[in-house]
Amino acid sequence: MAANRRLNFPTSPQGRALGLLHYSTPPIALPGCAISPPPVQDDLAVCPADEIGRSIKPSDVCLMLKALKDWMSTTPLDAPVMQPHDWSRIRSILVCRMAEARDPIEDAKAGSLHWRVTIYADVPERPRLFWVDMRDENEPFRFGAVHR
Repeated sequence: MAANRRLNFPTSPQGRALGLLHYSTPPIALPGCAISPPPVQDDLAVCPADEIGRSIKPSDVCLMLKALKDWMSTTPLDAPVMQPHDWSRIRSILVCRMAEARDPIEDAKAGSLHWRVTIYADVPERPRLFWVDMRDENEPFRFGAVHR
């Protein structure tokens, strides 16, 4: 399967090439989503892109992308960390679903873990990746920036 993967030259919304990416970015469908997703990184070891539509609901990804776009457009972070126009400059996103233990005693009693979905956005020339995560459907999204 890895032999079929290739390096991509994505284009920005303005149509200019962003340069060689050293990972594949398979097309991802988000039916009914008003936001076109940036290229999705396919990290086979940790965050395979094909989990969207299997263990990650496309509707959740859509809601998270909208929330991240709004957060990036309205959150005042000093340059060079983030600027309001950075959403349009995203090179790629990474969508991850990971198990997390919140209360080891209660989780052990219940026999299950909680799941967290996180989207990381890579904006060229920014020192940090921007992220949004969703723990449970009834909890608010969390946002932040993390060093590369």
